[in-house]
Amino acid sequence: MSRDFFCQEINPNYIGNICLEQPLESLQDVWKYGYKNGILDIELSNNFFLRFSFDENLIVNINLFKNKIAQISVLNNYLGKFKGIGIGSTLGELLKKYPNIIYDNDENFFIIPEYKSVCFFFENPYEKEQLDNKVEEITLNSYELIKYPF
Repeated sequence: MSRDFFCQEINPNYIGNICLEQPLESLQDVWKYGYKNGILDIELSNNFFLRFSFDENLIVNINLFKNKIAQISVLNNYLGKFKGIGIGSTLGELLKKYPNIIYDNDENFFIIPEYKSVCFFFENPYEKEQLDNKVEEITLNSYELIKYPF
């Protein structure tokens, strides 16, 4: 893994070699890189998830009961994109490319119906009609591991 990792394309189930529902051990090379370069933070995010943060650009949440990757998020200076939409893209760009996008009022994010594992969070989540509102986070979810942690 190198700094180029923070430029990789985002796919519905994986980013680079980090894949949803893979075991914790699959992150071994990522841990080594993060630790050696001083960019790795590890914390218990709640009772069910262990959170790995890499240089505040990439966050991986592990379901502790199933020992699998439940969520992958990119933010801040991550340069990779999902189908042309990345950090800093606007709501207007997202709507132009995906006019059928859906807003989840409970969680305050947008999803594309054909890519339900991919969530787009915006700088101003409650201003969902503001077309210049910018993407600040893209998250991939394994709903099975998030909703049913046991």
